[in-house]
Amino acid sequence: MIYVPETGYFYLFQSYGWLGDNYDIRVGRSRQVEGPYLDMQGRSLVEASMGVRIAGSYRFRAEAPNAGDAQKDWHFNGFRGPGHGVPFYDPQRNAYFFVHHIRDGAEIYRKYDPHMQRDSYRMHYLMIRPMFFTDGWPVLGPEPYAGEPVVSFPAAGRMAGMDGEELSAVSLAAGMPAAEFPDTAEWEIVRFVENGNRIVVSTQMKAQEAVELIRGGVFHRSWDFENSRPVVTVSGFDRDGYAYWGKAC
Repeated sequence: MIYVPETGYFYLFQSYGWLGDNYDIRVGRSRQVEGPYLDMQGRSLVEASMGVRIAGSYRFRAEAPNAGDAQKDWHFNGFRGPGHGVPFYDPQRNAYFFVHHIRDGAEIYRKYDPHMQRDSYRMHYLMIRPMFFTDGWPVLGPEPYAGEPVVSFPAAGRMAGMDGEELSAVSLAAGMPAAEFPDTAEWEIVRFVENGNRIVVSTQMKAQEAVELIRGGVFHRSWDFENSRPVVTVSGFDRDGYAYWGKAC
């Protein structure tokens, strides 16, 4: 739980699902520390709702993941079951973060339990993500924190649109030259829809196709874990209230 003065809300985080595979991270909010804590539809987290799902098992495209070579037969296959998270504020960086455990989705770490008929991924990591807020709700960064300055940029939705000159305006808001902003590139998107907590595999979208989705998001710079390079990322909620992560590619 954390209180955020900038929004005036207390946020209660919880996890749901099978710890070994499809765990996820959810949140509700309240003006009062004792509750009630509600989701986006105003439903109580006591029996009526499990909260707003802001992270789950996922897989981005990976060409050069930040990984060692101790396991020769290791192949990147995303991350599984984020959960057991704790939010915190770092006064030195003037930024919010969320620390949680997560599991390596590589096939060599998967163990199937025939009795329970479910998988369990046996390699655990600690992961820290920057946490931002949009319309009073927390969103997590798509990439693990790697020491970069935690600076978010104005949502594209605060502007007139995202084609032509407006895309350049977003790039300037992001503090980079317009020529360097990936306005004609693809965006790689992960959407945490309610899918039975199955792993979400990213989809590729042309910039103009992604406009309606990402225009209300929070843009920020990250280190791309999957491809070992700096990247512009975006976090937000779509029109149906599902959290999404995106990165330019």
